[in-house]
Amino acid sequence: GFASATPAQRITLAPRVIANLTAQPAAAVSPDLAEAMTRLQPLLDGCPAYSPERRRQMQQHIDWITQPAGIPTDILIALGDDPPARLLFGMASYTAIEWRLQGRPADSCLLPIGRLVNALAVAAGEEALPEFE
Repeated sequence: GFASATPAQRITLAPRVIANLTAQPAAAVSPDLAEAMTRLQPLLDGCPAYSPERRRQMQQHIDWITQPAGIPTDILIALGDDPPARLLFGMASYTAIEWRLQGRPADSCLLPIGRLVNALAVAAGEEALPEFE
């Protein structure tokens, strides 16, 4: 038999992560953040400077922020204590990478998006990205 099989590994999660998992699917987005995502959506839709993959990632993050019950459990665990803050930081990072790859054009539609999501991330306690300060 398999009597010597390795026992299942146990992972200890931070109390806030456990609370986030327990709150699913009841967790709701704050009205301010929902309003910010409503302002962001047309900017994203109207910005052709994102690669298709980056656009999908940005849209996925908007969807997860506005509908946190849709965040898969493994992603929720990876996001840690404050999923909306981490998602906003990710959006700012994706936008900064796209802008850098394109040579940082001053008239890029990526700039207002980057500034918006960076400001939201900073307000949520994340580090500011220097590109958008």
